[in-house]
Amino acid sequence: MKQKQHIDIAFSNIYEQQRIDYRIRLKASLDCARYLLSNGQPFRGHDESESSNQQGLFLETLKFYTKPNKEMSHVVLQNAPDNHKMTSPKIQKDLAQACADLTVKAIISYLGDDYFSLLVDEAHDVAIKEQMAVVLRYVNKKGSIVECFIGIIHVADTTAQSLKDAIDGLFSKLGLSLSKCRGQGYDGASNMWGEFKGLKSLILADNKSAFYIHYFAHQLQLALVKVEKHYKKIQEFFDMLQKMATVVGGSCKRKEILLVNQYEQIVERIARGEILTGKGLNQETTLKRPGDTRWGSHFGTVTSVILLFSPIISLMKIIEDEPKNDAARTDAGCILYAMEDFEFAFLLHLMKLILEVSLTRGRSRRRLESFTFLHYFKVELFNRVIDTQVQELGDRFDNVNTRLLECLSCLDPRDSFATFNKEELIEFARFYPLEFDELADIPFLSSSLSNFIVDVRADSDFINLKRISELTLKMVEKRKDIVYPLSIY
Repeated sequence: MKQKQHIDIAFSNIYEQQRIDYRIRLKASLDCARYLLSNGQPFRGHDESESSNQQGLFLETLKFYTKPNKEMSHVVLQNAPDNHKMTSPKIQKDLAQACADLTVKAIISYLGDDYFSLLVDEAHDVAIKEQMAVVLRYVNKKGSIVECFIGIIHVADTTAQSLKDAIDGLFSKLGLSLSKCRGQGYDGASNMWGEFKGLKSLILADNKSAFYIHYFAHQLQLALVKVEKHYKKIQEFFDMLQKMATVVGGSCKRKEILLVNQYEQIVERIARGEILTGKGLNQETTLKRPGDTRWGSHFGTVTSVILLFSPIISLMKIIEDEPKNDAARTDAGCILYAMEDFEFAFLLHLMKLILEVSLTRGRSRRRLESFTFLHYFKVELFNRVIDTQVQELGDRFDNVNTRLLECLSCLDPRDSFATFNKEELIEFARFYPLEFDELADIPFLSSSLSNFIVDVRADSDFINLKRISELTLKMVEKRKDIVYPLSIY
């Protein structure tokens, strides 16, 4: 029997072709996984059998991606070996995990030896297991503030020591060091707030420069929500707004009616010359739902109700006349009764003013001597709520938090760095003795800041900056981080 080639060569050719086919299948599956991950899309479908019309985004994307490419279509899906299709749920998970690992590795590599802040939150997964999400916040090499999610850690229990051990384990795996941490933040609405307070102390014991700052927006919102619950009138007012949002959002039909009513109102007001027309004006507005943890959500709710006051009344009258759904009819009647009362309308505008003050500065007013309606609304509601909010916010910021924020605000670039204060910035530097040596760096920092402020005030590129984050970007863009190396900290 004559053989054209040795059997080893034949097997080698077969294995080489299998290797090529495998790499094609792997590349196709990996490309689809990367696409779905980058767009935050789910992989799996409810029915992934071959007879299913919708097998899930991963398989459907793989079909669409490989169909025009003959090289790929000949070796994937039904043309692949049954035990080597590279599409099983386990393979999908492995591909997602590989992408996650490489992404985190790239983040850590980019971060290098720079400083960062640690942000932590917790949540239950579908199996009711405690999961701790970890995020790093830092300034990248372009001067931009970046927040990167680096992992979710399962914790067996939620004691402070267990949380600290979990973070230490993650940092050890990623090659990070807590010595480079310059801030830590957690939210106060979590059921783990007590444990997070303990975690804060444990991290501070390891690194005294890892100052704790509560999630700023969340903390402010919680303060306002707590104040709201002190006063029955205010609580009843926001309860009614919550009920209003629930009734309006109860069906798509109601939302559509509200938009139609709003459109008709805008047309009438334009015809009467009450409002102007133009690009960006008279946009559609939805009724915003108040939330306990979203800073400014109460203000957004009040503002939207003011804008939609008449359309909401029209909608409530329609719901009240519906022959079915007694619960919705009852709620609509209660809302109509409240909205037709002067005090409700007055409280809408009063709370808008109170929240505007709270969102900016907050201040109390002098009390009036005689008891009048003006005295009631101004003193019993406005002043007391503002004073309580100021007190509540003060209780939630300790002296270190407050001083850090006050000193940092001296770098605010608005109005040609009007708040710049060299002495307070030097005090800010002293909070971080590992970065700013008292003998070597502080004297140099003083002269560097003097030169810095003269330089940026004379530079037209720095005139229209509004935020500190914009300042850091501009400094790197104009290479002033090299000219003032200590200032960029």
